[in-house]
Amino acid sequence: MSDNKKKQREIEVLAALHDGNQNYEEGNFEAATKLYKKVLGLDPKNFKAGMSLAACFLGSGNSIRAKKVIQGLEKAYPKDAQIKNNLGCLLYSEQAFEKAEKYFRQATELDPSDMDYWSNVGICKMARKKEKDEGRGQELLNHALFASNLADPKSAAMSALKLLKKTGGADGAGGNTKKSAQETGKSGSEEALYILAYNCEKIGIAENLTVSVFIAYCYAFYEKNNKPDPEIEQYLQEQYGINSIDYQNPPRKNDIALMLAEVENAIKK
Repeated sequence: MSDNKKKQREIEVLAALHDGNQNYEEGNFEAATKLYKKVLGLDPKNFKAGMSLAACFLGSGNSIRAKKVIQGLEKAYPKDAQIKNNLGCLLYSEQAFEKAEKYFRQATELDPSDMDYWSNVGICKMARKKEKDEGRGQELLNHALFASNLADPKSAAMSALKLLKKTGGADGAGGNTKKSAQETGKSGSEEALYILAYNCEKIGIAENLTVSVFIAYCYAFYEKNNKPDPEIEQYLQEQYGINSIDYQNPPRKNDIALMLAEVENAIKK
């Protein structure tokens, strides 16, 4: 291929990627899919186009095709941590939690410095404790997890907030007892708070709000498991100087709702 043709192809790839990303951000998945496929036709191993095409398929509700795209990328990039992580996310969406955790752990081995991969291992551990179908709540949780790993923290956080609204807040937080949480049939709040907290950090909203979400997660975890989450407690101590949490006096449910409303407003700004 001549230098001129090579340069022209690179320009076409960049233009199609740009237009594809714009359509994806606007929710035009069909148009974005065509553009990402165009990129892959010109450059079959294009990492960004492959990942974005998978995200389009997932956004359109086609997780099977999304999985096939990422599996193809894994063959091209067998040592890429992000690919391993995103395969874990898709397996998680299929509720194949054991297989998902395996991929998440492979991602941490390839890139131990990325906290997202470690947090996904934690999420998977929670899911494996009690596998259950959460209907629309599970769908929102899956989207939040996948968006988080596509460097789209606002989308991830908003999906987590939608789930928290659906379930009425945080299981165990807001003064709920274990019995009342079980009787209401609520589920997914613990994981949603976990995802929301980490993405609040990425977005850079006010530190006090981020800490409040982390603490709400800690209460939810404690009520559900009858013990604290030692990893998050250590993280709060090291990152924010929070030395102890009074699990005997959880915040009121109204306080949790007000806090989540503040978080939502901060994310939308």
